[in-house]
Amino acid sequence: MLAMGYSVTVSAATQFMETLYEQVFGGEFLSQGALRARQSLANHKKRRAYFGQHVELEDWMLPVLYEGDPVRLQFEPRVSEARTIAQRRASRFEPHTLTYGFWGRDLDVLEVERKILARDDANILLMEGMGGSGKTTLLQHLAWWWQTTGLVDLVFCFEYDVKPWSRQQILYDIAAKLDCYIDPNEERLQEQWSSG
Repeated sequence: MLAMGYSVTVSAATQFMETLYEQVFGGEFLSQGALRARQSLANHKKRRAYFGQHVELEDWMLPVLYEGDPVRLQFEPRVSEARTIAQRRASRFEPHTLTYGFWGRDLDVLEVERKILARDDANILLMEGMGGSGKTTLLQHLAWWWQTTGLVDLVFCFEYDVKPWSRQQILYDIAAKLDCYIDPNEERLQEQWSSG
């Protein structure tokens, strides 16, 4: 079991896991991979902090590996797995390129995820705020993150500054992407339902 002895920065966890996976996928024992990943943290101490700042931390000792017998993982990707991975990459949501990057919203992401995942019957999110406060950027990051981590399979994005979407247009766009049939009378049925 691999764990952190204390909270770590996102940049430290990213650096540690990248090195660990590189070692393990390269055929090293898990313990050797963890050792190399800790050495990576010790050799490269700069971590991202708030407001684009960097700090030097001695956090290399925080990752801890609890291991009985030596573990070496064997990976043999099958054709079906490779196909699934390729399809997932092809359908992956790509957020807009940002001028200044996306930093310092970790607590916002955590709060949104806690509220969305708290109840199965309450998975609707309404985000309010002044124009330019970063709502769209945050939502695009969430869409990318949730699809990358497997929380959602597909992402549909309808931006009103690009086009004034109607309910019917959204419905037809989603149906087309999912390759679903829509009853030709659907618009009339929706109008009856919303007015009744």
